[in-house]
Amino acid sequence: MVVLPVAPVAAASYVQPLPTGELQALNEYPNWVTGSACGVSGAASAPSGNASGATTIVLDPGHAPKANEAVDPATKLPVFDYENDPEMAQVWQVAQDVKNTLQNDGYTVLLTKSSLDDSSTNLKKRAEVANNANAALGVSLHTTPGNPSHDNNVFYPGVGNYVVTTTGTHDVYTNSGLANTDQKDASAMASALQNVEGQPWHAGTYANIYGPISRTDPITGTVMKGNMLTTQYFAKVPWVYAEQTQDAPGASVSPGLLSKYADGVAKGIENIVPIPGPGSAPGVSGSTCSCSTGSVSAGSGAPDGAAFPNLDPAAMASAINTWIKQENPQSKLSGLGSTIVASAKNSNVNPFLIVSIAKEESSLSDPGDYNVIHAHNSFGRTAGPGQPSFQGAKSWYKWSSVEASVDYTAPENKNIPGGGDMATYLRDQYGSSISGNNLVALMEAYSPPGQNNTAQYIANIKSWTQQLIKLTTGGSGPAVSNPSSPGGCGSVNCTSGGVSAGSVTGNAAILCEAEKYAGIYYLWGGGHESYSTFRQNCPLSALSSAAGSSTVSNPGPCGTDCSGLVSVAVDAAFNQSFTWSVSNSTGFMVGSGSNYWKSIPISQAQAGDIVTTNAGNGSPGDGHVEIVMYVKGNTVYTFGSHSPGVKTGPTNAPSSYWSQGAWHWTGPGGSP
Repeated sequence: MVVLPVAPVAAASYVQPLPTGELQALNEYPNWVTGSACGVSGAASAPSGNASGATTIVLDPGHAPKANEAVDPATKLPVFDYENDPEMAQVWQVAQDVKNTLQNDGYTVLLTKSSLDDSSTNLKKRAEVANNANAALGVSLHTTPGNPSHDNNVFYPGVGNYVVTTTGTHDVYTNSGLANTDQKDASAMASALQNVEGQPWHAGTYANIYGPISRTDPITGTVMKGNMLTTQYFAKVPWVYAEQTQDAPGASVSPGLLSKYADGVAKGIENIVPIPGPGSAPGVSGSTCSCSTGSVSAGSGAPDGAAFPNLDPAAMASAINTWIKQENPQSKLSGLGSTIVASAKNSNVNPFLIVSIAKEESSLSDPGDYNVIHAHNSFGRTAGPGQPSFQGAKSWYKWSSVEASVDYTAPENKNIPGGGDMATYLRDQYGSSISGNNLVALMEAYSPPGQNNTAQYIANIKSWTQQLIKLTTGGSGPAVSNPSSPGGCGSVNCTSGGVSAGSVTGNAAILCEAEKYAGIYYLWGGGHESYSTFRQNCPLSALSSAAGSSTVSNPGPCGTDCSGLVSVAVDAAFNQSFTWSVSNSTGFMVGSGSNYWKSIPISQAQAGDIVTTNAGNGSPGDGHVEIVMYVKGNTVYTFGSHSPGVKTGPTNAPSSYWSQGAWHWTGPGGSP
């Protein structure tokens, strides 16, 4: 086997010695939120030139739900695809995550499948999506069983590689220019994935790494042979093929690694195809970050009404994404905040209403919801005459994907009597209530008494709308089970993702100080030098741009690890100079002044308290700490520096994950 090595990861300029017990393992709780380089999730302003394909990316999530068109008539090459679960569903989700990241950074993104269940494609048609768009890059996404030491691979075609027709002819690949480009791009992609995941990735041709291919179509019996990947044979634009090793039972990839896979692919694409000039992608030299949602502007409605509100659209999109992650990390609406806001503005509907209905009807498009599974319907919407439908307990409206249900630009939503996407449907069916900005009247019609507990439905919608307003405007945060919690800490700063503590006092100030580091990549050992030294390297004035310049390989002088962030936040909040780490044998905070941390029940934790864990029960390197935002039921919502390759930001985990419980600061400046 010949495998081209990936260049060693460059050491970050600011790496400090690893404190005892700091989190080293990569198998942390899987729901870490990677965040956005902007404090909101609106798309960066795209440069001119997209029409030429200069910043058009094609994502190719592997496999199709059934074998289809076995042989291409023009070339007589086998082009069949086949279902392969759970890989097919997992790489579809990776594609959605990468798409959202890239679109937020200003790229045009196309997919080779219209939905997870799209069976109309084949291996040639996948390549043609990129060829027809003159895309800057195509990226196939797959997973595979194997050992990460040699099976995390990014493939490129090599001159002399071949595919075999059904008549036995060897069609040899001869495009040396494209092969050379693909080799460079594959190495860059492998390097980015290696940096993010912290495990080996390799770049090579399929022929050199695995050798000949022989695959049989289970329906027609057609045999596919050769020693290169068929999609790359048909591609006329640069194309790389990534294959992530599976690390979980049932031939699957764990959620934590799947998130890193998506983050690494996005970073690799941004490195291979940087957006030039102003508005370039985060992490590219000279980049800036423009936080907007394209042409969407604020409306005139009340924030808690039915019409599109007079709030910043990008902040609303960010709030929606954050709220969805908090309420249901597995939601199929994850990352669609900008799409929801744009569609809501198109129909003059409050986007908070759309996601609140989804919360009531399907637990925010939970993957296990019956209507979500069978109709991609998160809203309890029934189908009218002539509308696409799925027959269950009622005739439910059916979309091809959850994303299409909230995207007014989706072709399937055009010319639908009564409205295609959910925002258009609400406008067309309940227009008088929307024009009168009457949320109660709209919901009484949408959820009529006699069929529903309408009063409770409306109360829920109002409550969730208030949570979203607070997240948008930087108010006191969502309503929580512990009402005395101070909640959040001020308004999001678009440039840095930072938060101003303002007049917040008590332990909530710890959270506010920590949130100033949102979007900065984890730095192993960062924050464990003295506070004065840290502040010399990372002056407060630098925080406004720190997230924009932070990268996986060089987080910058403001990067921290998990306990380093706690140390810096407490020191900044109360003018102290403490430094802590997390013991690898106990999961407790250790270091001078650690006696000021008072153990409290997790159910009583409030903003600015901390939670710690010893996830591996004494194994080296598995202590971890995060700062509490709030507690809701059995879920702890936290803010922290999570793990290598992941941006500092919010996340959540079950209370049971935090094995060493919650801790309250009683030292200088804190409350007893």
